[in-house]
Amino acid sequence: MIIDTEQLAQNYPQLINQLFAEEFSLTDISKIKNAFEVALSFSDGIYRAQGVPLINHLIRTASILIQEKQPTDVIIVALTHAAFVIHKFDNSLRTSKLAPKRKTITDELNDNIAGMLISYEQLHWYNVDAINEHIKMVEAGDNRNSILLSLRLANELEDNMDFAMLYSSTARKKIRNDAYNEACIVLAKRLKLNFIAQQLDYWLTPVSENIIPLDFVRNKKQGYEVPLNRIWQKNTLEKLQTLIKQIIRRL
Repeated sequence: MIIDTEQLAQNYPQLINQLFAEEFSLTDISKIKNAFEVALSFSDGIYRAQGVPLINHLIRTASILIQEKQPTDVIIVALTHAAFVIHKFDNSLRTSKLAPKRKTITDELNDNIAGMLISYEQLHWYNVDAINEHIKMVEAGDNRNSILLSLRLANELEDNMDFAMLYSSTARKKIRNDAYNEACIVLAKRLKLNFIAQQLDYWLTPVSENIIPLDFVRNKKQGYEVPLNRIWQKNTLEKLQTLIKQIIRRL
């Protein structure tokens, strides 16, 4: 049965509500809440190619894995999985240095999460040959990368929900041909990720790109940052006035 996308979390209240509904412990919910705060801090001002705030993508990727009954650490990695790549986004002002990023993740979450995030980025993906190799390993009983593959497939599913790829540039869509999409579905089935497999089968059904007029397709490759495009920002005098008011309130 295909779940309505509205039943997956896309914001903080929905995420916490889903965790309570799935009977996560208060301790685990607190850990995931903390991961949300970290994700919100590093994703502020960043959007996905189709115009969706990055934090929404991170939340729904985590929500997909909650639906798949994955453990807390996997949910946390899903919620923070873009931490080490945001410097690659268009117009990004974020540092490319790994050390400060890893320190933040380790301090705020733990070193195991930081290590999983690095392994997630190092896992070969984004071409059909790599995914077919993963399928062969799983079929041979080698499940050493099963958690990372689950994360990749959840990310792949979230990328394609709402036919979001149709709203992105051709450059972003070109690797996702029919063979690539079918391999993702097969891998999800081999890993017994039934929800992800069903959803991928639905959202990756070949559709004509003509259903989205070209005027509504955005010419973005992956993600982008818009810190310098925000309008109505305070000038220096206004910032000083605000600071004075804050100081007065504390007196």
